[in-house]
Amino acid sequence: ERIGIDINNMLYDTVENIVNTYDSPADYADLSLELLKVFAVETPFTEEEFRSMPKNEVFDRIHASVNEAFRRKSDRIIEIAMPVISEWVEKRDAKGRILVPITDGKRVFNIPADITETYNSKGKALLKEWHKAIMLVTIDEVWKEHLRELDQLRQSVQNASYEQKDPLVIYKVESFHLFENAMNTLNVKAVSALMRGQIFIPQQRAEDARLSSEQDRQQPAQRQPEVKEAMPDRPNDYSRYHASREQYPGSSAQRQAASAPQGEQQRTQPIINGPKVGRNDPCPCGSGKKFKNCHGRNA
Repeated sequence: ERIGIDINNMLYDTVENIVNTYDSPADYADLSLELLKVFAVETPFTEEEFRSMPKNEVFDRIHASVNEAFRRKSDRIIEIAMPVISEWVEKRDAKGRILVPITDGKRVFNIPADITETYNSKGKALLKEWHKAIMLVTIDEVWKEHLRELDQLRQSVQNASYEQKDPLVIYKVESFHLFENAMNTLNVKAVSALMRGQIFIPQQRAEDARLSSEQDRQQPAQRQPEVKEAMPDRPNDYSRYHASREQYPGSSAQRQAASAPQGEQQRTQPIINGPKVGRNDPCPCGSGKKFKNCHGRNA
C-alpha cells in the first residue's frame, strides 16, 4: 500500500548517492552521464553553475528535476491508456482484469489491472500495478545475486585462518558491504526501469499512427494496443528459483569442507581389507593347494 513512498525514498537515495559520488567540480561530465543513464534526464544546470553551487543546492535541483520527469512519465502512461480503458468501460461495459503492455525499453511487462478500478481511479491503479511489477522483479533478481555473492564469500573467507585472522569477523564486515551494494543496485535498477516506463506499441502500429491523418490522430483508441483479458491470478511459484549453487557438481563436498571448523583437518578413513590368508593356509580359490604355491606365489 505504501509503494509510492518507497519509490520516492529510492529516488531520494539514488540522487543523494550520485551527488556524493560526483562532488568534484571536474566531475560534471561524469555526473551528466550518470543522470542520463539512470534517470534519463538532462543535467538541470550548466557546468559553470555546477562549479559554484554548494552540494545541497546541486542535490535539490537534481531531485526536483528527477521528480518532475517521473511525474511526466506517469502522466504519459495514464494519458495513453485511459482512452482505451474508458472506451471499453463506457461503450462495451467491460469488467474484470485486463493486461496492459508496458515496457521499460528492454522488457515488455503485461501488467494485470482491474479495468473498473483503473477507470474509477483515473489510471492510478494501473500505475500502482506497474510499480509493483518492477519492484518485485528487481528485488527478486538482486536478492538472488546477493545470496550467490554471500555463498562465494563464505567459501573464500575460509583461507583467512592461514593469515591468522578470524574468518567470522571478515565475513561480517564484507557481507555488510555486499548488502550495501545490493541495496544501491536495487535502487538504481528499479528507478532506471520506472523512469523509462511507457505503454508498449508495436513498431508497425506506431508507424501507421505517425502516417495517419489528423482525423485519425483524434481517435487515440485506434492507435493503442488491444485490451486483453487477464488470466485468473495464480500464486507465485518461487520453487524454481535457486538462490544458491547446490545444483552444481561438486558443490556439496565444497560446502561440507567449508562448514568444518577452522583448524580441524579432514579425517582420512582407513582402508579395510578382507581377512588375511596365511602362506601355509589353503588357497581361497578352492584348488586344494597351499596359498604360497597358488595365488600367493607372487605375493
